[in-house]
Amino acid sequence: MAMTAWARPAVGVITNYLKGITEVGMRDFVQLAMMRKKGRIKYKAGGKDFNWLATFRRDPPTRSDDLEPSSFVRVNREKAASLGFITIQKGELISKGEKLMFQDQKTARYNILERVLDKLHENCMEYFNRTELYNDSSDASNADGLTGLESLFGTTTTQISNSWHSTMSSGTYAGLNQVLGAYGGEANAPSGKGYPMGTPDLAYNFWHPMIVSFTSSNLTASTKTWINTWRESQRKARTFMEAMHGKKPDIWLTDPISYEEALTSLEEKERIIVGEQDKDLVNLGFRHIKIDGIPFMSEFGCTAETCYGLTWKKMQLLSMQSQLWDVQKDFDINYSGAQKLLIDFYGQEKFESPACFAKIHDGGD
Repeated sequence: MAMTAWARPAVGVITNYLKGITEVGMRDFVQLAMMRKKGRIKYKAGGKDFNWLATFRRDPPTRSDDLEPSSFVRVNREKAASLGFITIQKGELISKGEKLMFQDQKTARYNILERVLDKLHENCMEYFNRTELYNDSSDASNADGLTGLESLFGTTTTQISNSWHSTMSSGTYAGLNQVLGAYGGEANAPSGKGYPMGTPDLAYNFWHPMIVSFTSSNLTASTKTWINTWRESQRKARTFMEAMHGKKPDIWLTDPISYEEALTSLEEKERIIVGEQDKDLVNLGFRHIKIDGIPFMSEFGCTAETCYGLTWKKMQLLSMQSQLWDVQKDFDINYSGAQKLLIDFYGQEKFESPACFAKIHDGGD
């Protein structure tokens, strides 16, 4: 009787189990990396909350001659912004039985405690970067999360007449009203033009971000879509941020689809000759292009069909602990020898003023 093929190996050779685990979905995130690089993370921040002052008013002098009496008045030039701290945490159990099964290094593929701690930290960092850093805490369903980037731009926008700019019809950040003119002042726009064109008073827009609609009929492209208007939208945002507040974005961040479409729209020579690369981004391993002197790249987690202009020196991440994520280990007899592991974040993100940040989105006509 003929022997079945591979019968002897089937019983005489054991499976070769390879150590190591295949990892996919591993990403680097530029916001947190650059804040760390620029020294924009503060550890061991204390207090039940924190606040800072923002100048909201200019008080110009008056013309006079030396015979006219001067007037003396008290002037309030600052508003106080305030935010509270939030908590994010994740727990996991390792049972006594699991620890016993993993105790023999000859049969265990990894150290279970080290593995669980490593993955807890990795998963929390992934979540934090792609979710919390972009969170909109003005949305009631996300109010207990980090006051992330979308918190600067409100939830309701309308188009300004004779302008490519969207404006929030309502919204607050750090307790201050973001609506244009909420604290007085005038837009001072030329005839037939809308904000931000003109010379607006500081009180009018000191707490209002730059918001450009890439589908606005006031843009020059014949077809008002991202692939046709993204460069003009970036230039308008940069030009008027610099004109009004002396700040320009340090980086443009968008979602991968919008970034790919932007690259496709460039001429071949522009993809090759795009200016000197940003040394900090290169050293951290982030590929990007440079448009009009500003790095431009995509990030996983960035809001779809949206491009953000960030100013590193005007944003800061605060941690109440000596690191962003703190790990606590505990033994609990209620779990029959199980070990409880808890990783948590106590802190908040601070943007000095929404006026130092930009958003390009589909804001309508």
